[in-house]
Amino acid sequence: MILFLFSLVVKFSFAQTTFNATYHVKFDKEKLQNLYKDKSNRDAMKYNMLIKTMINNAESLDYTILFNSTNAVFEPKESLTVNKNEGLSFGLGILSTINAEAKIFTSGECNEFYKKIEAGGVEALVLYPFNNFNWKLTNQSKVVNGLTVFKANGTLNKNNTLISLEAWYCKDLPYNYGPVMFNGLPGLITEIIAEEKSKKGLKYTFLLKSIEEVNKSVQKAPKETNKVISEEELNEIFAKMNSNFNPN
Repeated sequence: MILFLFSLVVKFSFAQTTFNATYHVKFDKEKLQNLYKDKSNRDAMKYNMLIKTMINNAESLDYTILFNSTNAVFEPKESLTVNKNEGLSFGLGILSTINAEAKIFTSGECNEFYKKIEAGGVEALVLYPFNNFNWKLTNQSKVVNGLTVFKANGTLNKNNTLISLEAWYCKDLPYNYGPVMFNGLPGLITEIIAEEKSKKGLKYTFLLKSIEEVNKSVQKAPKETNKVISEEELNEIFAKMNSNFNPN
C-alpha cells in the first residue's frame, strides 16, 4: 500500500520543513526493443538481453528527493556501478542519459545542478546549467492518493533531440523540484512522462510512490571538496567506458 504522510504539513512553515519523496521509474519496453533492430540477429539477441537486464535492475530501484525550501538532493536508492555485471554496466550508460544513475544536488532556485559521479576511475561533480522546459500549464487535474495534481506540458531540446514532457505537479507542496533535473513548476512534480522524439529514443515515466516529513538536513553540493567538471567532460568519460565494452 502506498502511504502518504501529510498530517504534519499544515502545522509547520514550509521553510522549516524537510520532506523525503520516493519515486519509481518505468521504461517503455516496446521502444527499447526497437533500439537494435538494424543489428544482425545474433547481435540483436545479445543487446536485447543486456537491455532487459538493465531495465529490470533500473525498475527495481527507488529514486528519492530529500528537499526543503533551500536545497534538494536526488539519488537512486542503491548506487549503480560498472563493476557488478555486463548488463548493469551497459545499463549505467543508458541511465546516465536520463541522469538517474547518480546523486544530484540543487538549490531552491534550480538554476544549476551538480551530479556526483564515480565512474571510469573519476570522482567529480558534473555541472549542469538550468534547462528551459517551456512549460505550458493546463487546468486539467486529478486526485492521486489524496493529492490534487495539475497537468503541464513541456519540451526540452537535448543534443539536437526533442523530448516531449507531460508533468503532473502538486500546488499544495509549493516546491519547484522534480525527479532528476526536472523542475520549474509551481509545485512538486509527482509524475513526469518523457519521450525522446527520435527513431531510437527512450520513453520513461517517474511516478511518486510516497512522501513524508523527515527530521534530516539536506546536503548542499560539496563543491569545496570535489572537482567540478562539465557535461562534455563527462561524455568523454562514458565514451571511453563504452569503447572498452565488447558484447562479443
